[in-house]
Amino acid sequence: ERSRRRVRRTVSLPADVDEEGATATYENGVLTVTLPKPDPDTDEGHEIDIS
Repeated sequence: ERSRRRVRRTVSLPADVDEEGATATYENGVLTVTLPKPDPDTDEGHEIDIS
């Protein structure tokens, strides 16, 4: 028997990550987030959808 609940965690990221190219997967209880380095000309904040 398993219970389900929502969990939210906020972490600080280095300033030099590309939010637009970020990916996230959740498989077998493991959340994997990939954050590539940005192009030097980008500097905006964005939300990341987790699949």
